[in-house]
Amino acid sequence: MSNRITDIIFFIESPFNKRDYERFGIDLLQLNGFKVEVWDFTPIINSEVYKRVKVPDPFDFYGHKLFFSKDEVFRKINQLSENSCLVVFFMGYTFKSLFLFRAISKKKIRYAVFMANALPLPNSKITFLKKIKNITPDNLLNFFFRRTPCWLFGVKSAWICLAGGSKSTTIYRYPVDSKTETLWCHSMDYDLYLKEIKAKDDAIENYQNKNYAVFLDEYLPYHPDYIHHKIPPPTSADKYYPKLCKFFDLVESVLGMEVVIAAHPRAHYENHPHIFGGRKIIQFKTAKLVKNSKLVLLHASTSVNYAILFKKPCIFITTKDIQRSHMGPYIEKISSLLGIRPINLDEKIELENERIFFVNDELYNEYIDSYIKKRGSKEGPFWRIVADFLKEYK
Repeated sequence: MSNRITDIIFFIESPFNKRDYERFGIDLLQLNGFKVEVWDFTPIINSEVYKRVKVPDPFDFYGHKLFFSKDEVFRKINQLSENSCLVVFFMGYTFKSLFLFRAISKKKIRYAVFMANALPLPNSKITFLKKIKNITPDNLLNFFFRRTPCWLFGVKSAWICLAGGSKSTTIYRYPVDSKTETLWCHSMDYDLYLKEIKAKDDAIENYQNKNYAVFLDEYLPYHPDYIHHKIPPPTSADKYYPKLCKFFDLVESVLGMEVVIAAHPRAHYENHPHIFGGRKIIQFKTAKLVKNSKLVLLHASTSVNYAILFKKPCIFITTKDIQRSHMGPYIEKISSLLGIRPINLDEKIELENERIFFVNDELYNEYIDSYIKKRGSKEGPFWRIVADFLKEYK
């Protein structure tokens, strides 16, 4: 009997949206002859997220299946073919998701784990000190759970690891072993980068200015991940946005360029239209905004990849509250790897043009190799690399 993969099922634990449909490469995979489905376990794994979070870009896809009970999940998994099906986990390996890994292993379904969108890990000592106040029962349980051999839970190791930069496989915690094959792809941001460098029309609809700095928004006080992880946001809206706007005023005054907001994909700024002081807010165009910008302002988002790929100068922004949160060490780590000193909005700020606009090509290239795309790995869209691998597999 043939072992060729014909069906691909994405397992997710947060609300499905148009962005997911695009980043999962569903159109490309279907054009390559694969049947694609998305199994959404948000109501089971993250019930509060399912109840409270509404995505800004809902999308109707016939292959999207929503699950509300484990019995229903087990019935559907038992109907899968171990010879032709591949499950791709776009969720963490946690105690809450263990039932899925066990069910897939029991049925002997091949599965892939996603390790391509890695951020550098901060110093472990600093991370512990920063995170200690955010320890929850779930965090503590998962700490010990992930350090227990997966076979003790009846979980088999992944068939494929979908990797990005050369250090990406050292950052994620998944059931992998020496038999797990590493398929070197790249960060998903790299797909949009490739698309943008080939784009003929650089203009964004209703926005033509080319002298601007772009802020990579993380929706910090309102991000749904804080509901997911049951931790408080790093700062409050009342403290955060006035400090940002004051800094943006300074950038516009001293550097003579407009500040534009690249809204986080899950943000709902229609509910907070004046929160950035009337500045232009543009959603779902982050890669293009970075490409055409003169300067990038950010915290520690994976969208820093666009700034690095397009070789843009960056200003990393923090505050006392953010520094004390789990985000502080990430800002320190990423900025240090790029040779940039963060600006604390609670301290005296000096914008030095010569320092701000300097880009260290050597450090940027090293970051690309480590966290975005390993040197020598295949070029082309992420899911084309995966599709080619699966079609060639015997």
